[in-house]
Amino acid sequence: MTTLALPPEILEDHIIDNLVDEPTSLAACALVCKAWTNASQKRIFLHVEIHSSNTVSGEVICNKLNSLLTRSPHIALYISDIFIADGTESRRWMTRSKQSLSAVLSKLVNITKVDIALATLPWNEASSLRDVLRGFFRQPKIRKIILRGLSFLPSWDELFYMLNGSPADHVLLYAVTLDPGASKRASRRRRGQAIQRPRSTIGCLETNSSVEDLEDLGFWADNPKSCLDISSLPKFSYDVMHVEDINGCNAVLQAEAFRSLESFEVVVQSFSEVVTTQLDLSRVRHVHLTVREIPYIWADFGNVLRWYAHVLETSRSESVEEVTLTCAQWARVNQSFEEQLDRWRSLDLALARQIPNVRIVRLKTESEFPIDVVKGKAFLQDYVGQMFPVLLERGILHQ
Repeated sequence: MTTLALPPEILEDHIIDNLVDEPTSLAACALVCKAWTNASQKRIFLHVEIHSSNTVSGEVICNKLNSLLTRSPHIALYISDIFIADGTESRRWMTRSKQSLSAVLSKLVNITKVDIALATLPWNEASSLRDVLRGFFRQPKIRKIILRGLSFLPSWDELFYMLNGSPADHVLLYAVTLDPGASKRASRRRRGQAIQRPRSTIGCLETNSSVEDLEDLGFWADNPKSCLDISSLPKFSYDVMHVEDINGCNAVLQAEAFRSLESFEVVVQSFSEVVTTQLDLSRVRHVHLTVREIPYIWADFGNVLRWYAHVLETSRSESVEEVTLTCAQWARVNQSFEEQLDRWRSLDLALARQIPNVRIVRLKTESEFPIDVVKGKAFLQDYVGQMFPVLLERGILHQ
């Protein structure tokens, strides 16, 4: 009996793509025939993770992946996203498996996103991975690098040496810390003439560094003998746990090396009260203020709105042309809307009067809970005219 093969677009778009969250089913599909094998493997190996579990160490998984990619090199071409996590203390495996890890990473020529969690690995141990990671970060299709948990760096030079030559446009540094003593000496040293340095191609640098390490980043960037010229960076994003630490951003905003900075974002994870925040926004064109966790008490939620207005009023920047405000929710359900309007209208006036050249104001709703996003967008749709009458009349409000 003659059998007809399914057209590739039917097989991939209507069968295989519907199984992306069912690895067992995809594995079964891969055994049907060659056409199904290729289509299934593209989804199975799109995202790969190497880390320890309760039963298997990251070292064993790394070795098995290396063997698989050696036997079936075409599989490496399917991997575009990888997450690698070291263990803690006695369960650390990355430095022990450097050779095997290097062999795996060198094969991933189509990688676009890499997320490496080093579990507060101190630099005196992590330095053995420096050249391995530097070579990997130079893979030609990499666009996003997330590096977590690298601690006690002697200076920012060691970190940016690994990023030197990478085509990544977006770099995120979480829980990356400097040695409190050594870093200050190294980054602020400015002796001799400036050296010829490669220019960074990073489009967005995002970090949750401490205030002290941010200050040192500013000194490092201005140091003519640092390993990388980062003066073309267009966007800087600061992810901060407590709003009182935000003033540390000025070390970056005021650094001469960041004179080309066009966009600045602050993401506040937790908010309870208004603190004095005076950011130097004299050079940026786009300001993005985000509060992730909205308090359930209206008095505290009102503080969020006052803080938004306070930042904009104190900056009085003539360079800012675009402002984005992001909330998880835009109103408190346990408070009457009339009682909330005063706060919103104060923010409306602050945006209209204190940022004289603003042309666009965007309101965004973001939350880890999809239902909150739906409710937030619906609320804005119904009430934005009452909340921001001045901006709406000027025709610059977007949502």
